[in-house]
Amino acid sequence: MSAFPFPKLLAFLESEADKVEFMKVCAEAGIGPADMELAKLLLAFQLYKAFYARIPREIKGVHKAALEEFRGFRDEFKFLADRTASDAVKIEEWAGQIRATIAAIQPKAVAEALHKRLVEETLASIGGTVQALAAAYDRIDKATAKLNAASACAEAGIYQWQVISLRRVWASAFIVCAVLPCFVILLVWFVFIKH
Repeated sequence: MSAFPFPKLLAFLESEADKVEFMKVCAEAGIGPADMELAKLLLAFQLYKAFYARIPREIKGVHKAALEEFRGFRDEFKFLADRTASDAVKIEEWAGQIRATIAAIQPKAVAEALHKRLVEETLASIGGTVQALAAAYDRIDKATAKLNAASACAEAGIYQWQVISLRRVWASAFIVCAVLPCFVILLVWFVFIKH
């Protein structure tokens, strides 16, 4: 039983007759130690495939988070634009009130006081809006930089995976091409020279 290439598989069989039958079927099918190496390679390829299959999911997750952040910025901009429009309507109403008051009263002091009040309130209203817009633009720049960095990282990961996979395939092919002729020569030597 020690010459059998898969001794761990025999442990799962209970009766000795089942073990002998299993070894007989494996021998008839031509399963040997080389098949064990192929099984290890296949297992390694499955592990690499599972590892690199998660890269697109992570890219989609980063992309989704960036889209959600952009949607938040869009909503903020819409709110700020609406606020700016409503502030402009208020300013226009105040200007109309000032014009009407000045036209009705005509004293220079009242006109200057109203003008000063209009300027102060306008600057206060616009100042908050401009600061909010600047902060939003800054956040968009940061989100764009993060998205570009995630994209570059994903490209590097995919390139690295391709290089590693290609090296392993070439190394496996080289090993098979180097071992197979040696095996054939050894087989020919055993068959023709020994007899």
